[in-house]
Amino acid sequence: MYTRTWFAAAALFAGMSAQAAGPVQLTGFTWDPFAGGPGPGQAFATIYDAAHSVTKTIVSNAPPTLGTYAGGGQMQGLLNGVSFQAFCVQIDNPVVFGSTYTDYVPLAGAAGFGATKAADLAKLITWASAGHNSNAANSAALQAAVWEIVHETGPSYSFTTGNVQTTSVNVATATALSAIDWAAINSMTATYTVGKLDGATQDLLIFAPVPETGTVAMMLLGLAGVGVVARKRRLG
Repeated sequence: MYTRTWFAAAALFAGMSAQAAGPVQLTGFTWDPFAGGPGPGQAFATIYDAAHSVTKTIVSNAPPTLGTYAGGGQMQGLLNGVSFQAFCVQIDNPVVFGSTYTDYVPLAGAAGFGATKAADLAKLITWASAGHNSNAANSAALQAAVWEIVHETGPSYSFTTGNVQTTSVNVATATALSAIDWAAINSMTATYTVGKLDGATQDLLIFAPVPETGTVAMMLLGLAGVGVVARKRRLG
């Protein structure tokens, strides 16, 4: 369910290097987990370590104050005015919707996560784009899957084994967690590329469709044409 134009995505991924990304603002969840009001059903999922001590509740039972959320799923934001979608990377660190962050450093996926983790995250986003990210429950499950990939040190990904485990008391989210098909994800051919916005408060996974060769060629031709026009104007 990612209908971002490639030109906007290109603005996010172009020149990713260890320098400031410019102002970043997270505007909210793509699917609001608190829609319909607070209540016990809003507790989506809980992340555990291997000893089953709680390390993170994705969504609390009531909307927190001051626009601060503990997680919850795919988020939307603006980077230098360009819209993007993202998931949290760190389990324990908060973000504040509406605040402007100026300390983010953009990194390509392999630099931010390591080549293997970046490839696995790209496969997850590709799988999610095929109709598996359409409401708050499966969006929360995908956030848990991002944390699973980034933080699991075991030989495979699973919500029930390893050093990172996830469960939910919410029926819809428990169903969404069980629907995360790790075998299918592992076999995907990635059609998305991922990057990392590295920040002091919370790191963000960002992503964009891999452009077709023809699209890249058209973009380069378009940029060349803009350069010619600008040069003529300066000479004129």
